Amino acid sequence: MWPAAALALALLFRRRGITVIVFYALGVWLAHRVATRPLPTLDDEERFVTIEAPLQRDWAARDRSFVLRADRFCIGDVTYKEPLSIYVRFTPPLMEMEATIRAEGFLRRTEHGDYALTVKSQELLCYGGELHGPAAWNHALANRLRPHVAQHPVEVALIEALILGRGELLTGEVRDSFKRGGTYHLLVFSGLQIALAAAALAALLRWLHRPRASDWLLLAFAVIAPLFIGPTASVSRAATGIGLYALARILKRPTSVENLWCVAALLRLIIEPRDLTDASFHLTYAGAGALIFLARNRRWLLRALAAELTITPLTLFHFHQYALGGSLLTIALAPVMLAMLVVSALACAFPRDALFSAIAALHRLCGFMNGFAFSGAFTAPPLWAMVAGYGLALFALTLERRGP
Repeated sequence: MWPAAALALALLFRRRGITVIVFYALGVWLAHRVATRPLPTLDDEERFVTIEAPLQRDWAARDRSFVLRADRFCIGDVTYKEPLSIYVRFTPPLMEMEATIRAEGFLRRTEHGDYALTVKSQELLCYGGELHGPAAWNHALANRLRPHVAQHPVEVALIEALILGRGELLTGEVRDSFKRGGTYHLLVFSGLQIALAAAALAALLRWLHRPRASDWLLLAFAVIAPLFIGPTASVSRAATGIGLYALARILKRPTSVENLWCVAALLRLIIEPRDLTDASFHLTYAGAGALIFLARNRRWLLRALAAELTITPLTLFHFHQYALGGSLLTIALAPVMLAMLVVSALACAFPRDALFSAIAALHRLCGFMNGFAFSGAFTAPPLWAMVAGYGLALFALTLERRGP
């Protein structure tokens, strides 16, 4: 009841500060509701079940076992929109172009509220269906790289992560190197790759004097990209922003980067409300928002510091670790990662030893540069302090006076 009254109050006063405060309070209330909502009606006790889930990722090695993650699963005719991890202690069968997995095993709920299924035998696991469209293209490119995993394991893992959004082959050592530097967001497929691809397409068509075709192509690209990679928070943010920008140009309705950021976040939450309490959603929108709302400041060092101050409390809260200097390293590593991205795209289409060697050299340079960050572990800040701090920051933005 009170959220509706708060929204009515915001519309009544029509003041930017009141509106931001009301919507911030509404977001906190919704986040609390999502975090404390009852889970689906599955018993807490472990039981033997048969599940079916979409194949959105590949198997990842974890110590002496393998794990496959899914965003939802079915038991009979009932669908559970909860994350599921499937664990096996045998080498799972290779995926071809299948779309679903069917497994029998012991299902339990973890301490984090997610579900885990333990499969004891390979006879209790099989694949089914067939992939179509952009998801099939992604899997076909991954299959082209798999024969080279034995000889170039790290390089293939980097290519799949950067180009195909598949990070399952990344080793803990590679992940830790980028996490210590605060640059892990550059390693996984994110808005950087989508923005670069969209910019290249737009620049090409405008060079050919086809601006209207460029807008329609950007709109089509914004639809296809999440289907190819998967609708993660960072991918959906970039794709939605690009799609809204192209749509605004097609309809001849001028907009701003700030509006695109806000609408992209709202659309993402409408499509997937669970992201309201998701770490990747917090980090991707907080980091992008810090840069967007300070974009008018020409001092890049100050903008990098603002992004650092915005992201650090969130990384402490979610992961109990920090990496001071990550924003500066992001700027320094951007040209290196761009070069690795180009080489990875070539290697994905034409796997050659020379391209794998180039990726290995660029990766060594990234590891050297990541070593300059000041990182460590620390306790998470209290929730009330983060709510108050970010709330005051949003209110301060509403009081900012824009120049002419």
